[in-house]
Amino acid sequence: SRFCFPDGGRSKYPSVTSPKSASCKEEREIAMTVNQGQNYNIDAYLNWVDKEGLPVTEDYGIDLLSLPTKPWPMLEVNGAIAHLKGRGDFMTLFLIDLPPGGKTSPQQHLYEEIFYVLEGHGVAQVDLGDGRPREFEFGPRSLFALPLNARYRLFNGSGREHTRIASCNYFPLVKNLFRSDRVIFDRDLRIEDREYPDDYLHGEGRFIAIRPGWHTWETNFVRDAADFELKTWDKRGKGSSHVNFILADNVIKAHCSAMPVGAYKKAHRH
Repeated sequence: SRFCFPDGGRSKYPSVTSPKSASCKEEREIAMTVNQGQNYNIDAYLNWVDKEGLPVTEDYGIDLLSLPTKPWPMLEVNGAIAHLKGRGDFMTLFLIDLPPGGKTSPQQHLYEEIFYVLEGHGVAQVDLGDGRPREFEFGPRSLFALPLNARYRLFNGSGREHTRIASCNYFPLVKNLFRSDRVIFDRDLRIEDREYPDDYLHGEGRFIAIRPGWHTWETNFVRDAADFELKTWDKRGKGSSHVNFILADNVIKAHCSAMPVGAYKKAHRH
């Protein structure tokens, strides 16, 4: 018999049809019929994407500044979804488009995300449930992450220009695990051991010296990733520099690399 993932890949679970009778896409439709709408062989995340009604772009490389957006009721601003090919079934990228003077509705969720500011300025407001709201300002090329399951809002600080923010997150993994939005978005739980000192929200942090290519900066907020001090890593290419970021103690990591004019990063894989 044949083996199919919901996305058309391979799985250890046998399909519900014979090898020659249907494609993997057809098998998903058959599974829905056989199970009368139950969640067998169904991708809960992709179903959620369909219901949100946002523009979805999929490619190997995507210009996030030119993506069309539509009203997103969940955030009460415009948004879009970008699916990079090769992302697997556990990562996604949300595009948040804040109009002049706009703001998101309060958000809280049990999945990690890293924000990168593509253009514009604004303020992030964070509520950890202790009666002391925290907030910090961000601008173009700011990189930040907030404590897991903390309540937050994003504000556009300009009355004339849009602010566009990319959110890289593993919502698909969590959605396919739990399927329940109540579990993901409606948990009033403070996870204190995932909180850094307050000054980390303002760009302070801790440098962890390991070795070239592994040096790491631990923080919640990088004001300008293009202006951050990188460490030499000639092994990756003459004149190259690099630093890793641990943001909000997340499993999702980030890094920044730079190569001099006329140079390139050596080919690698991971």
